[in-house]
Amino acid sequence: QNINNSNILTQNYYFKLLNNLNTSTSDYTNLASSIANGGKGWNSIGNSSSNFTGTFDGNNYTINSLVINNNIDSAYLGLFGYINNATIQNIGITNTDIIGGNNSYIGGLVGYNYNGTIKNSYSNGNIEADDSTNIGGLVGYNYNGIISNTYSKGSITTGNNAYAGGLVG
Repeated sequence: QNINNSNILTQNYYFKLLNNLNTSTSDYTNLASSIANGGKGWNSIGNSSSNFTGTFDGNNYTINSLVINNNIDSAYLGLFGYINNATIQNIGITNTDIIGGNNSYIGGLVGYNYNGTIKNSYSNGNIEADDSTNIGGLVGYNYNGIISNTYSKGSITTGNNAYAGGLVG
């Protein structure tokens, strides 16, 4: 969660996950559960004004039971909310539960991918949103990004005027 620090987020750093994260991992439960962040759960890494620009290598580990309940308008939701020329690779997101509002960009892994690369990754879980939303099992919105060797499982529920897809909205 400290990647969201403005001195780190946009500096094109390389991050590598060193173990699985789940409800028995110290401190992870407090950050990724429904009680964290004033009941909103995980605070997605990056947003429209401060994008993640580095590399995140999941090192073939998984992040389990990620919860986001941020039912507000204009949200960028997923493990990563907004990436810009970034690389996300070798990561599995399992048993996720994401709820977003209207005019949102929501994905199990990335909400908004701007010129980024996502590879060797997957997500599964439940994703819900209201009207006028870009919602995907892996990526909510992909702008000139490269997505390869990925998949998504789970359910997607959305309102009217939504762009929804099993992999990419």
